[in-house]
Formats: sequence, C-alpha cells, structure tokens
Amino acid sequence: MSRHRLVAAIAAAAIAATTLAMTSAAGAHGNDVPRADAARIKAATAKYHSIDAAEADDYTLLDVCFDDASGGMGYHYVKGIDGTLDPLAPEALVYEVKGNSTRLVAVEYIVPDAVSPTQPTTQILGQSLHHHPVLPLWVLHAWIWEPNPDGMFADFNPNVAQCAEG
Repeated sequence: MSRHRLVAAIAAAAIAATTLAMTSAAGAHGNDVPRADAARIKAATAKYHSIDAAEADDYTLLDVCFDDASGGMGYHYVKGIDGTLDPLAPEALVYEVKGNSTRLVAVEYIVPDAVSPTQPTTQILGQSLHHHPVLPLWVLHAWIWEPNPDGMFADFNPNVAQCAEG
C-alpha cells in the first residue's frame, strides 16, 4: 500500500472512530441523550425491570396499552405527576408485554395541563415536552432500555410489540 493510501486509510478510520465516539446513546434524528445521562437514567431505573420494585416505590399501573401503526409503546406505571421533572425520577415507566413476558423499555416525563396549560419552558434531557394528542398532558418518552430507530424521544417504537388483541 502506498504511503498516500495508508495515510488516507488512517484518516478515514480516525474520522469513523471519532464519529462513533461522538454518537450518543440510542438513536437517530439528532435527538440523542449523551451517554453519561443515559447511563445515569439506566442506573436510576434498573431496579424497575422488576414490576414488584416499581410497585413498591408507588408506581401504579395505568391499565391501558398504547400503540399505533408506527410501533408499540406498551403499558405505563405512573407516579408523581406534579410538574416537577427529574431525569432520574421519571413520572412513568413503560413496559412492553409480549406473550407472558413483560420488560422495561422506556421512561416517560410528564407535566399535566393543570400545572402548565401551555408548553412547559422546562426542558429535560435537552428536549422540550410535546402535548399528548388525547390526554391533557405534556410528555416526553426516552427509550432508554430499547433502542428506537425513529429516535430516542419518539412516542412509539417499531422495535416494541404492538398491544395484544383481546
């Protein structure tokens, strides 16, 4: 290999490595969470892979499964919906149900309209919340536990199972 080609190959490898190192956890569309933030959220929510642990910490099942044509979302366990946002204490834990298996796939941050009738100025994880299309809530999903090809903060995830018929 000529010296010129070797230098070009090394430069291309360095650019690729730099790009990979700069890529944040989880996704597409320029709305990623820095790896350190994602790691902190994962550490804070890891115990909630057990629904018993979520319930012991006062998370309560919202007994409705959410999905749409673009993907699944799942069931939500909620607590503390008071307008105070903390990335390490999400208002909702989102679980996929697939057959007899349930797994934690995302967290959700929520501000009720009663607290903020217009879009909250507070951002979380560098993102603004958006209004839920039906419920009187401002929301932001973070697909911390299941990568989402549509982006870390998309509402639905094509990698998550649709709700079971029944």
